[in-house]
Amino acid sequence: MIHLASKLPVMKSEKFIRLLIKKFGFRIVRQRASHVTLVTFIQGKELKITVPLHRGREVAKGIVNDIIKSLANILGESREKIIERLLDP
Repeated sequence: MIHLASKLPVMKSEKFIRLLIKKFGFRIVRQRASHVTLVTFIQGKELKITVPLHRGREVAKGIVNDIIKSLANILGESREKIIERLLDP
């Protein structure tokens, strides 16, 4: 059995953005063409990210990985823990 937390989630742009808003308090501050800029404040630090919004397409694993690593660094948690939080219903 594969442990889900060790694998990067594969999901559509819309769902990924909704989860970032719901789970980590991001809010949309700008949309320009097919990219959405989100911002959140965690432990007094601002984290601003840009996610491509290509309707019906999955977010590239490299982008997902970069965002997860940024969250892990700011929160002081492991990458696996961030993935678990993101995927937890």
